Amino acid sequence: MGASSFAGKLRQLESLLSDRNAASAAYVLEAIRDLRKAHPEAVALFRLEGHALLQLERWAEAARAFERVVSILPTDGAALAGLAHALHQLNRFAEAAAVANQAADYLPSHQSVLGDNQHGNATYQSALVHLRTGKISTAVRHLRSLVALYPERLDIRLMLGLALWRARARVAAAEHCLSLLEEAPDVLAAHVVLYDIWRRAGALTLAAWHASVIARFDPEHLEAGALFGKHLPADLPHAHISIHQTPAEITPSLPLRFIDQEGEALPSLSSWSQAWMPLEAEETLHAPSVSPNKAPTDLPSSATSAPDDEEPAEDKARAEAEPAKATAPPDADTALLKRARQELRRAQGQQLDELIATLERLRVHMPNDPELLSLLAQAYLRRGDADGALKAFHQALTEI
Repeated sequence: MGASSFAGKLRQLESLLSDRNAASAAYVLEAIRDLRKAHPEAVALFRLEGHALLQLERWAEAARAFERVVSILPTDGAALAGLAHALHQLNRFAEAAAVANQAADYLPSHQSVLGDNQHGNATYQSALVHLRTGKISTAVRHLRSLVALYPERLDIRLMLGLALWRARARVAAAEHCLSLLEEAPDVLAAHVVLYDIWRRAGALTLAAWHASVIARFDPEHLEAGALFGKHLPADLPHAHISIHQTPAEITPSLPLRFIDQEGEALPSLSSWSQAWMPLEAEETLHAPSVSPNKAPTDLPSSATSAPDDEEPAEDKARAEAEPAKATAPPDADTALLKRARQELRRAQGQQLDELIATLERLRVHMPNDPELLSLLAQAYLRRGDADGALKAFHQALTEI
């Protein structure tokens, strides 16, 4: 099946479902089984399956399909409405009413199948409008208050993470999305945000892992494109990146709760006590540029594009007037850093320990260099030192 045929097939099946007859719905289910041979976890297929099962009045199966969609896309109004319908038919009335109210936040003109009025949360809807119209600080303020009131709402927590990312508060956004993924590991938008953040920090192994998750759930970025619009990272790869590689080739995403090769639980984000930078301190962070103390990297230029509108001219002028955080490193240190970047791709065992020791020595002369900090973090990740890696990643993010 060609790269563009998946989206085309989805459109054909959606058109068939609009006929609203049992024969078409049954055909759609058969077609979904065929499409799953290539894309077994694509969220669009779960959504189609849910709507087809609704038409066939297979309520329990429809509820499971829509629950899977919502676990990946908590802000999918159509899936929430379908889930409310299925739950209502299963006599799960309290759950149905709660989900219907949530759906109304995204489908304000939707006529609820429950027969009562669903108007959603006016404050949340206002925050979404502020986010869409670029009033990011106002959106963040509203969303923070809503998260405090409704901590069980994954969708509101997700939108706060997106708003923080749009505000260029990358450290706060990373913390927020990692915390969310600990509870709901498949949320697509959180993986997109973390992909962008790790790419900017030079943590290419972590970025590749998030890209692999995105490719599993959204192989052609149809969902991510609809969610992010012009803010979708331009360098997000479409191709599936396998995570079934040797430990030397890829390292688990340590901030989440994964199990390492020996069966030991790796530390989670909550085990790291260092404070993250608050939004107020981060709002001056903008798209990264090549600083005097940073050697050029092999990242494509698209990886350094800002996720939001360009910074105001007065901010640029102020940034240019401020002194650099650190002086340029000596040529010898730059050469060592370049060699370390090459050796990190294959270093293992004693060689990896020696490389970490070299990077730590360089850190004395280059304490604020983002590339050095990112290389050091990746080296610690490969060795399995979660605490050292997270501290280095945190410092690298604050220096971008």
